[in-house]
Amino acid sequence: MYITQECCVKWDKHRSSSFKVYNGVKQGGVLSPLLFSLYLDDLLLNLAHSGYGCHVGHQFTGALAYADDVVLLSPSLHGLKRMLQICEEYSIEYDIVFNPGKSKMLVFNGSNEINPLTMNNIVIPLSSSEKHLGNVIGERNADLRITKAINELYISCNNIASEFSCVDIKTRYFLFKTYCHTFYGSQLFDYSRDSIEALFTAWRKCVRKVLGLPHRTHCALIPGIINDSNISTQLHKRVSRFVMSCSKSTNLCKYMMSLAIDGSGSVMCRNINYIYNMYNLDKYTQDRSQLNSIRELAETSTNCENIRSFLMYRDSLPPDSEDYRNITEIITSLCEE
Repeated sequence: MYITQECCVKWDKHRSSSFKVYNGVKQGGVLSPLLFSLYLDDLLLNLAHSGYGCHVGHQFTGALAYADDVVLLSPSLHGLKRMLQICEEYSIEYDIVFNPGKSKMLVFNGSNEINPLTMNNIVIPLSSSEKHLGNVIGERNADLRITKAINELYISCNNIASEFSCVDIKTRYFLFKTYCHTFYGSQLFDYSRDSIEALFTAWRKCVRKVLGLPHRTHCALIPGIINDSNISTQLHKRVSRFVMSCSKSTNLCKYMMSLAIDGSGSVMCRNINYIYNMYNLDKYTQDRSQLNSIRELAETSTNCENIRSFLMYRDSLPPDSEDYRNITEIITSLCEE
């Protein structure tokens, strides 16, 4: 697959002659993460057998790797220093280069007033927070995750509202839910904190904008108008599915999730207790039938169907017509009464 690999450079309509590629894996290749993991496997084994790094019970959790992204976890500065030395030794033996300039050192539950470590004689800078596989970790990570999600939501919502303003409301909401509801890493949001309400508020504003609802539309009406659950309910279900998936896995995830369920004090532990208590679920019974119990806690108004019908009728009218303005007044009255 890689022994006879050749590449070329394409610029506009021009293509260079082919040349041999003797190292690295294909960018974006499906097998690339797996192949690079095999290449790093000896390093991970060396770290696991070194006696340094974090352990949860008897499970070594001091080195986490995905493709070329490696995280070292150590309860002590001395242990971390020794793990970096193991990485340096491995890089020499296997002719691989680690980039300290792109690395960051984070301190959890301790003082940042420590001497930074070095790798290949280059200082690894200290940081209060950093992105790892798209998720923010470190100090104030809960608030940073929410802020990031809100910013991305507004950007994608504005794109949908501007590009698809002429399509009907069902299609607009479908597009909104498909392209604006990714919320990558939402399982790590802290749903027990008040700051999560900022995301829920932003979502309601976006729904109003996408559907052309009045700004003062009552929050309780929105699920009925869109004929879908509130974003809080949707995200609560997502967390519950994640818990069930990890609980049924056959690797370290199952053990870590069992600790969260039993009361590890982590964000996931707080989420499980908060969400499962809210819907009167048994956190020790991971059954998919429990997902049906995660639903709206309040009844929606009977006006919702009328508002939805008026919105669909308004979409068929010219925006500058008298009928359009009259229907808009009716919708405003129903949404704000």
